[in-house]
Amino acid sequence: MKISLLGASGRMGRELMARVASANDLELAGALAAAADPWIGQDAGLAAGLPEAGVTVTSSPDESVAGAHVAVDFSTAAVTVNIAAACAEAGCALVEGVTGITAEGQAALEHAARQVAVLQASNMSLGVHVLDELLRLAAQRLDEEYDLEIIETHHRGKADAPSGTALQLGRAAAAARGREFREVAEFQRHGQTGARKKGAIGFSAVRGGGFSGNHSVLLAGSDEVLELRHQSLGRGVFAAGALRAARWLAGRPPGMYDLYSVMGTASTE
Repeated sequence: MKISLLGASGRMGRELMARVASANDLELAGALAAAADPWIGQDAGLAAGLPEAGVTVTSSPDESVAGAHVAVDFSTAAVTVNIAAACAEAGCALVEGVTGITAEGQAALEHAARQVAVLQASNMSLGVHVLDELLRLAAQRLDEEYDLEIIETHHRGKADAPSGTALQLGRAAAAARGREFREVAEFQRHGQTGARKKGAIGFSAVRGGGFSGNHSVLLAGSDEVLELRHQSLGRGVFAAGALRAARWLAGRPPGMYDLYSVMGTASTE
């Protein structure tokens, strides 16, 4: 399967590059980086410290996906619109792992899904999606007498907060309780905020060091606390999930997919 890596020079891009290079069933067909990136014009493999790949890193989304069966995107939300359009034009399926996508970018992905298969997930870890399912059950069984707080920890360079995964978990919990997410989400607390609102879903974002992504959910009652927790031990878990998704997505009909599809579980969104 021919695969294109978008955001090739980033942390996730380099992890994916190494895994593609060592896989017997995958062939690198394209690599995308920002126009000012020092990788531009270089062989993607050599730039990553790997054997020569025969693929030149480009800043053009159209060039990067030409000839690829599937593109895996861990670039930035700023280029989502262009990437979605390029994949639709090339007939290249897209695994979208970027978070913080704007409404315009989301609309572009959904438009592209009319022509190609698009799999979107804010977190490519299979364990996180099991956490999502467990949280739905817990939030439903433990009503609003149990205060719900989501705490996420990421490396100092992460640009968006709360993380896409934290938002995914919050939406899952709100849906399980039959509430509108925008009405119960509480993102900031500072100063004299008053007592905690019943039914609120609180978010805390921690940034520092080299954390690759930890998420905890607290359901705190007056007499007991249930904690659901997922810890990633490295970026390999996200790369493995993304490549599993890419292998599954290749050849699928146009449409929007998620990791529930890959795992054989019906989405409860």
